[in-house]
Amino acid sequence: MDARQRRTRARLFAAAIALAEEGPIAEVTMTRVARVAEVHRSTVYEHAGSPAELLRAALTAPLDGVRSRFDDVSAADIDERVREVTIEVFELVARHADIYARELDADGANLRSMLGSHFAATSRELMARGAIRVPFTVDGIDADELAASWFADAFVGVIAVWLRSGRRDTRALLVAVEQLYPDWWPGGTA
Repeated sequence: MDARQRRTRARLFAAAIALAEEGPIAEVTMTRVARVAEVHRSTVYEHAGSPAELLRAALTAPLDGVRSRFDDVSAADIDERVREVTIEVFELVARHADIYARELDADGANLRSMLGSHFAATSRELMARGAIRVPFTVDGIDADELAASWFADAFVGVIAVWLRSGRRDTRALLVAVEQLYPDWWPGGTA
């Protein structure tokens, strides 16, 4: 992607987030996104098929950036890195708490699926590198995939409860989440 495309994408992401802060993304049209981003409507379609898709991409990009902090982690440092990255993820969610709180369970943006996919991919990546080792087997089922799916769905559920509570203390949420981790999961205290 060249510099002009990156600038356009940034404007589209900013427009999608701004519009989602105003109300449900399902009620936003591509024409409205184009108007807010100050681009032609066809340009919006070059980047996404719907406002919800654009919102998911806008919220996924910083999450993917946080995931890259695992690129150089050693087994000795995994617990601390998981804590650091988890706080960063919570802070990203808190930054757009109103959007996540409204859209997490809405069909329009499907942020539950987006977050779940992000967390499952992160878990798979850490397992592939040996940073997380699943200490059990299940006959006929991929234990790593079982654990990645468990983590992803549980984490999204925890975030949804946190957002519904109205609390935004990311450190308190981390302490609670660490109590839920199994003892073999990085940062687990069980």
